[in-house]
Amino acid sequence: MDEALRRAVTRARSDGDEAAFREIDARLRKGLARFFARGPWPRDEVDDLVQMTLTRVYRNMGTLASVDAFMPWLFAIARNVRNSAAADRTALRRSEPGGLDLAGEPADESPGARPEATAAAREQVAALRRALERLPARQRQCLLLRARDGLAYEEIATLLRLSANTVRNHIAQARETLRRAGPVTGDGS
Repeated sequence: MDEALRRAVTRARSDGDEAAFREIDARLRKGLARFFARGPWPRDEVDDLVQMTLTRVYRNMGTLASVDAFMPWLFAIARNVRNSAAADRTALRRSEPGGLDLAGEPADESPGARPEATAAAREQVAALRRALERLPARQRQCLLLRARDGLAYEEIATLLRLSANTVRNHIAQARETLRRAGPVTGDGS
């Protein structure tokens, strides 16, 4: 830790000096961005993770044991933010609107349904899931929110914090990719 950062941490820790926090932010933002950029997050999410880390640093500066412990403490916070974001990302993929775990199942067997027809329907859903899993995440989310959930482009844009034109593009690209892949079959293709 350089001397200027050490002084800023000391001032922030002792009296909550706002200028000291700005100095800490300016000196650490790029390094934290590099730390998070090694993960699976797009640039806008990296910026969010950096901001979450710095916010936690600011809120918890009073708990810092000593100025010398600042860098390990900072990266422990960053690791916790990264791990929480990774867990949230996994949970969102499963449960958010447009997540594959919400892609639907064929209806339970009706009394007159033939077992082979029910098995074929289940396999077709599984094949569709495999095809959807191969799509980029945003394309898959947009497509499922539109096709399955019936949301308007503007609603999807608001939900995913995208422009309506970006949503339209993602859906068109997803449909084209699925069209090129051919009919959804149960043979793993």
